[in-house]
Amino acid sequence: MSRQSSGNKPVFGLSRGRIALIVIILVVLWWRSGPSTDEPTAEPLIPAPVTVQAPSNADSDSMADALDESFTEAGSGFEAGSLDAVQADTPTPQKATPTKAVSTPTPDGSGSGWAAGSVAAAQGVSGLATIFYDDLPSQAKETIRLIDQGGPFPYYQDDETFQNRERLLPSRDSSYYREYTVETPGSDDRGARRIIAGADGELFYTDDHYDSFREVLR
Repeated sequence: MSRQSSGNKPVFGLSRGRIALIVIILVVLWWRSGPSTDEPTAEPLIPAPVTVQAPSNADSDSMADALDESFTEAGSGFEAGSLDAVQADTPTPQKATPTKAVSTPTPDGSGSGWAAGSVAAAQGVSGLATIFYDDLPSQAKETIRLIDQGGPFPYYQDDETFQNRERLLPSRDSSYYREYTVETPGSDDRGARRIIAGADGELFYTDDHYDSFREVLR
C-alpha cells in the first residue's frame, strides 16, 4: 500500500483548495457589501422658517381686559388694616397757634402807647379786640388779683356797677358789669385805666377812660 502525503491532509474534511476558494468568496462578498464612495453625502437638515403672527387689535383688547381684571382682583384683596396702617403713618397737619401780642408801654409805665400789633389774634366771647393777660401792665394784673380775691380795693369807687352807657360792651342787665381802678404811676387821680368785670367772669381792659375796650384772655 502507498502512504498518502501529510501535506494534502484534509482539514475538517475539506481539501486546502476548497478552503482557499471559500475564503476568496467571502472576501468578494465583504468587498461588495462595504460602503460605496459613489453614494451622495447626506445634506444637513435645515429647519423650516417659523412665521410669528402679531396679535390682532381684538386679541390686544382681550389681553388688556384680562390684565385689568387681574389688577382689580388684586386690589380687592387689599386689607382695610393695611390702609389704616398707611393712614396712621401719615402725619396730621397742625393748626397754627395765634401769636401773642406784644405791648409797648410808655416810659411812665402807663401802658397807654399800645402798638398796632398789640391786639391779639385770638377771639374772646364778646367779639371785641382782645389782649393776653401777660401783656397787661403790672398795675392791671394787680387789679385783677384783687378782683379774684375779693378786695380790698384802693378806691371807694371800685366794685361799683358799671352802667355801660357807651354801649361798647355786650348788652347785659344794668347790674351785670362792675368797674375797678388800675393805678397810673405819676397820676394825681384815678387816671384813665380801668378793669371792667362781668358777672360770668369776663374781664375787659380800657386805658382811655371807656373810649375803647379789649377783652382780657387768660
